[in-house]
Amino acid sequence: MALARCDILKLFIARLHAGFCFMSKYQRGSLKSPTGGVFRSLKFRDYRLLFIGQVISISGTVMQSMAFSWLVFTLSGSALNLGINIFLSALPTVLLVYQGGRIADRFSPRRILLVTQSIALILALVLFFCARLELLSLPLLYTFTFLQGILDAVELPARQVLVRQSVPDKSYLVNALSLTTSLLHISRIAGPALAAAVLALWGAAVCFLINAISYLFSLYTIYLMRVPARAVTVGMDTSFRAIVGRVWRQPFLRAMMQLYVVMGLLGVQYLVILPAFVQIELHQNSAALGGLLAFSALGSLLASLTLAAFASVHRLAKSIGLAAVLFGLSLFAFAHSSTLGAALAAALPLGVFQTLLMSGSSSLLQQLISDERVRGRVLSLFTFLSMGTAAPGALLVGILASAVGPAQALVISGVACFFVGFNFVRATRCIDARKISI
Repeated sequence: MALARCDILKLFIARLHAGFCFMSKYQRGSLKSPTGGVFRSLKFRDYRLLFIGQVISISGTVMQSMAFSWLVFTLSGSALNLGINIFLSALPTVLLVYQGGRIADRFSPRRILLVTQSIALILALVLFFCARLELLSLPLLYTFTFLQGILDAVELPARQVLVRQSVPDKSYLVNALSLTTSLLHISRIAGPALAAAVLALWGAAVCFLINAISYLFSLYTIYLMRVPARAVTVGMDTSFRAIVGRVWRQPFLRAMMQLYVVMGLLGVQYLVILPAFVQIELHQNSAALGGLLAFSALGSLLASLTLAAFASVHRLAKSIGLAAVLFGLSLFAFAHSSTLGAALAAALPLGVFQTLLMSGSSSLLQQLISDERVRGRVLSLFTFLSMGTAAPGALLVGILASAVGPAQALVISGVACFFVGFNFVRATRCIDARKISI
């Protein structure tokens, strides 16, 4: 057992060192991109620093999230409690995310991230010590979930604005946003696989410690960034009602808002009840959960790299509705998986179409915003629609899973996504998104 632990640690350090060597060669120009410009946004120093720091930090966050979900279900034995946990995480988004957008428009996003990630580091360390001292309970886990949700409500709009600030040439924006999504899915591949091993060898406490250490890398890279200052919004009506009206008046954006609501309410909630699906429907353990998350993340990575290489405003606008339709079908197929092999096969396209839909629409939205003074508020509005609806959505799917079983809850979600995607295609087929400006 000691030898296995040592080998895992050596492998992790070797992979981390190889990644830094790769980025160093890329920065010096001695290594060319083998994928024809997929990584072209990394030419910008600030974006490169943000990318490196976040891919490490998010890997730790995914590890902690998986350990958290596994602990909640282990302590309670109920899929409903998984829904409650996500509800408490998303609830601050409903209450605070628009204020987070106002903060991102008024203050330096870089400084906001330095503050929020420092607090998140402290929370991860507290979790580690509580786990080591065996003080964790369901109410305590819910408290940490709620506090992390508050941080996310402030951090998410700031992070989105910072990506835009770190790429001075707008023609690189879609590529940069797609790469940012790629780093999330790279982390979702590495995180669950590593978390499954760490959970089996050392337990959840070490997952929390690794997450705390990963924040140190993120804080250092953000500290090194030197993004320019922006003009502060003055003399404008920037109330929530005014921003909603500004978006709602345009039919394409109105249809996108409706799509965000349904996806947030039901579409992405399959992740909430996945631990219950693994144990109840597939009769598997945490290793299977990590494998399913990794396969879904692999599909997401392939989709985001495709977006980075080929995405344009026109292509993004045409693909969003179709991706929603295919995501619904993939979720329906996943729900009917009776073996781990079938579930793994269905998880790959599930990740592909979820990313084409959510990341594609997010990248498109960033391109459509022409008024930099309200970028944070507009982005926070759509974050509110997706993550805000995730709060009641998580609770709803948790109730459905408890009442009719995890598989049937996934079927209902898949059917809803199919029909909202079909409606989006029908409603926007004659609209040219390239002529839209916010």
